[in-house]
Amino acid sequence: HQDGYSRLSNEAVADFLAGIYAGSKGLDSEGFRKFLEDQPHDPDGEYPDGEDRAKLFMEGYELAESYDYKNFQSVIDSPYFDLNEAVHDVANRYVC
Repeated sequence: HQDGYSRLSNEAVADFLAGIYAGSKGLDSEGFRKFLEDQPHDPDGEYPDGEDRAKLFMEGYELAESYDYKNFQSVIDSPYFDLNEAVHDVANRYVC
């Protein structure tokens, strides 16, 4: 677990990036948000709780929606968005 990052941090980042992807494509967020929210508590601690996962997804989704681009690569390459900083911010919330 280099720098304190674990599977938990990685999964949090994955949910955030999934939200960016869905938002950049203009996909309906409700079904996926509800799916994540309904996930049971992970006793192994490898995934954030369902409510946290849904919030991370929506954070990414709403961020992408604020851009005019409808392409994931265009959002993450935008000069107005620092992907590295955003990923570290999310991962650091779940450092073990």
